Parts: sequence; C-alpha cells; structure tokens
Amino acid sequence: RINIKLKSGEVRELYSDTMKGSPRDPMTRDELLTKFRACLDYGYGAGRDAADRYADVILGIESATDVGRALVEAFPTARS
Repeated sequence: RINIKLKSGEVRELYSDTMKGSPRDPMTRDELLTKFRACLDYGYGAGRDAADRYADVILGIESATDVGRALVEAFPTARS
C-alpha cells in the first residue's frame, strides 16, 4: 500500500491484495529472468551472460538426462 501526495494536494493511494509473482499475479518470463539476473548478480556476482547460461540450464531441467551434472556444469565456480 502506498499513498502519494501530489503538489496539487491530491492524495492517490495504490494497493494490491496480491504480491507480484504469486499464483494470482504471476511474473512474465521477462520479469522472472530480470529478477533472476538481479539475484545472481547480487548474491553470486554473476554477470548477465552467466545468469542467462544458468537460466537456460534451469529452464531446461525437465529435459536433462542428468540433472546433477547439468547443474554442476552450469555453476562451475560453485564447486568445492
């Protein structure tokens, strides 16, 4: 919920009963990828190319013959 007071003195209120990304208000593919890239950049230091490579692997996970291998190969610097 947000209230905005305009220079004219008029107050506008905006609110939503649902959160973006919830089942009632799902994100588009572009919104999801934008959030995914931002999260990987912030938490992992991944640039856009790496984030897109990771997204491709994750989005194609159902067709992977070896999920573990696909993830390890997608995130090579995460290995210990």
